[in-house]
Amino acid sequence: MPLVLTSVLIANTLYISQVIACAFPSSFITTIIGVWTTSTADPEKLVPTAGLAYFITPPSSIIELFWDPFHVVFYISFILAACAIFSKAWTEVSGTSPKGVAKTLREQNMIIKGHRDSALEHELGRYIPTAAALGGVIGGGLAVLADLLGASGYGIATLLATTTVLQFYEIVTREFGPGLMQPE
Repeated sequence: MPLVLTSVLIANTLYISQVIACAFPSSFITTIIGVWTTSTADPEKLVPTAGLAYFITPPSSIIELFWDPFHVVFYISFILAACAIFSKAWTEVSGTSPKGVAKTLREQNMIIKGHRDSALEHELGRYIPTAAALGGVIGGGLAVLADLLGASGYGIATLLATTTVLQFYEIVTREFGPGLMQPE
């Protein structure tokens, strides 16, 4: 889910930036949010060339690391930070926060050996937020790697498509058994 939220954040920022750039092309705000020009490959397509919109779009190739290292470093940092933040926030929303997990464990009469029941939430609080942030960073890192290696479309979109297909496969095998999806 952090990848979806990061993708939506980027898409909305680019959309708002393009609308502002078209409405107020010479405004100071436009230079900060994003300057857009027509693409040399496709004259009907606008591409960000400066501002926040430029820095949150993926680099065109890994070679851009040498042409515009600040853009690449900013993009990588932005994606990793956004995925980590959204991942930690998602634990609170989805019920997998330390408090939610502690409640579930208590309902199932499970304990952590060597700790009191009242310390369960505190113990889980030491690990769950860090694990969530790390998971978000790893997912974001995979998306950035796909972008830098030139995956078809954005790396985030490729990762989302792959996870969707994998989840569909898991659902089918759970519902109909593992023999249905295997070659004969």
